[in-house]
Amino acid sequence: MVFRYGDSHTLPPGQEKITSTDNFAGVTLGTRAMTQDGRVFRYCFSAGAIGAGFLTTAPAITPSALASDLILVTAAVGAKSITASHASANAATINFYKDGYVFIHDGAGEGHLHLIQGHDASASDAVAITLRLGDDVVREALASGSSLGGIVRNPYTEIVEWPTTSV
Repeated sequence: MVFRYGDSHTLPPGQEKITSTDNFAGVTLGTRAMTQDGRVFRYCFSAGAIGAGFLTTAPAITPSALASDLILVTAAVGAKSITASHASANAATINFYKDGYVFIHDGAGEGHLHLIQGHDASASDAVAITLRLGDDVVREALASGSSLGGIVRNPYTEIVEWPTTSV
């Protein structure tokens, strides 16, 4: 069974205690899970150890986690990928933006948001990155050069401990 962000499922007793260094295959980061007594958890990834019972938060937005200066290449309605050239030329390792979002903020397709299933690596001198959309598809045709957008990492990627002792 594949769980996607927005889906919710019930965890059997004890499953909320499971931690793993493996990627949760088939589970999108941020997927909501609830125990039978009503406690709610989200599937997250942390780059370091987090103690039991600690509050967590999304990391600060950095230039590598958000690129809002993309020029989107033509994509037809029904396309399952979007290719974008990026002016900042930030390098991105393979699937750095996986489970994140590509958003269109100007031109054709403005206001649309798509979940990123994955992408290939993009070197700092690369001029384009192709973002695979998975189950999502382009719903409004994008016009090369006039559709502008951005990409952002999933907020449940590389979570960190809450930086204070009081809430």
